[in-house]
Amino acid sequence: IVHKINVTESVFSLLKRHGAYADINIKTVYKKGTLALRINENEINVPANEEGKITVFIDSEKFVQGENSVEFSGTGAWEIGNIRIYSKR
Repeated sequence: IVHKINVTESVFSLLKRHGAYADINIKTVYKKGTLALRINENEINVPANEEGKITVFIDSEKFVQGENSVEFSGTGAWEIGNIRIYSKR
């Protein structure tokens, strides 16, 4: 599933200065593996072998101002709860 997020001019300015983070809540690990987070065709691979929160830094160059596509895939099997993408100020 591909999710679309809109990055406004003010948010894009924050991303350029601070980058972004993704908090991914792994509720259950059925099969250990690598979780792939793809933003606009830029892939970040993260080991996802334990339950709990994984925080991933996302370089600002992976985003564009306007519509961005975000997709998750991987080599394991998980039940994933909330996912939050944000920038720190």
